[in-house]
Amino acid sequence: MCPGVPPHGPAPTSIAVPSIGRRQALNSKLALGSDISCECGFFGELEPATPTTLSPVASRTCWNCGVLANMTPVPESGTRRDPIEPGIRQSVFTNLMACFRCDGCDALNIRSMWTGDVINPHLDAAEIAAMLTDESPFPGADTGWHPVNIRGKQYPDVPADIAAAASEAHTCIAVKAYRGAVLLARSVVEATAKDKGMTTGTLVTKIDAMYEARLIREDIRDGAHEVRYLANDAAHGDFVEPVSPTDAELILTLMDEVLEEVYQSPARVARRRAARLDKGTTT
Repeated sequence: MCPGVPPHGPAPTSIAVPSIGRRQALNSKLALGSDISCECGFFGELEPATPTTLSPVASRTCWNCGVLANMTPVPESGTRRDPIEPGIRQSVFTNLMACFRCDGCDALNIRSMWTGDVINPHLDAAEIAAMLTDESPFPGADTGWHPVNIRGKQYPDVPADIAAAASEAHTCIAVKAYRGAVLLARSVVEATAKDKGMTTGTLVTKIDAMYEARLIREDIRDGAHEVRYLANDAAHGDFVEPVSPTDAELILTLMDEVLEEVYQSPARVARRRAARLDKGTTT
């Protein structure tokens, strides 16, 4: 049976390749046009393989140094893991991995790619590493970096206990613990209100009291309520609706805006004022 035909039915008649440059990279690095013969038309019409040089991936925040840096591939590190079903298909649901060296600190980072498409089983280690160098190695593939960068966020002008909880919320995002992230965001908002003297009543009352005390503006108050709304169900043990990555990211942005308004912006203004007065400037 043709390797392009999965057990559940015929495969598509072509691969969607977003650009001629990507098309050449696929032909060159995967050798789809020359190494795999497919009668079902799964690969469509691809031009002959052409030499292609790919630049290092530059969108990884290194887990070790925490810097957004270029990642240079280690050619001999490419490897693959393919579930094989003898007599049906040779190489599908392919898992490819390769090591990349951080240009900033030399630490090794691993990039992986999973795809449900047929990948040339004859790729060697260097070819796998070269393919994973591309920012989008294969149409529709699921790619990821390992280890996950689980560094939190720094809040230099926020009280240490509140800053630690806010940073931990960002760590939750990094490890895809989205419910944990929004629950911590809710706690950070409430802890902020308490730190400013709003110690009685519900969280609704505390948020509104911060607004009445002119600690936060109207839009920041509304954002704090959005944090409360999304976190309420989980806080009360209702886990019917999952928290999406997009929602969790937005909630942490709103949490950060509360901390910016209450602590960080006033602290910057105070430092600037102190510096001006130190110079004797009063007018």
